[in-house]
Amino acid sequence: MSDTMEIIADSNPSPNPEEDNKTVWKRCCGCGWTKVQATLMLSMVLFGTITSAQVVGALIAKSMALLADCASMGLDTISYACNLGAACHPEPDVRKRIRNNLISSGLSYVALTGISFYFLIGAIIALTSPDDDEDEDVNAYIVL
Repeated sequence: MSDTMEIIADSNPSPNPEEDNKTVWKRCCGCGWTKVQATLMLSMVLFGTITSAQVVGALIAKSMALLADCASMGLDTISYACNLGAACHPEPDVRKRIRNNLISSGLSYVALTGISFYFLIGAIIALTSPDDDEDEDVNAYIVL
């Protein structure tokens, strides 16, 4: 059976999610990955790749809205990396693990709020003080 077929065949949720954090699921580059770690790594790589491509498009298009989306997606990528670090170094004490998860979520929320306000204030400034410079317009054809 190919690796792809193994992944598809094993995509049913486990009745005991705690076992997914302990059982080595796949081996890659000499390292054993649990299902949780593999899922977080895949999500982080995909979000990072999409975000990188989107940043290039946003800079070419000169789109503040697209850059704001890139910032939030970049924060998601960092959150996946933090969660992957936590999954690779699990805390044996359940209370500390829950505390760490809540701290991570809270920091992500605060950072996302800060990013949102930064771009909101930038948008308000851009709308209330129109420039006569036509070179800074958003190139809608590139965005589409």
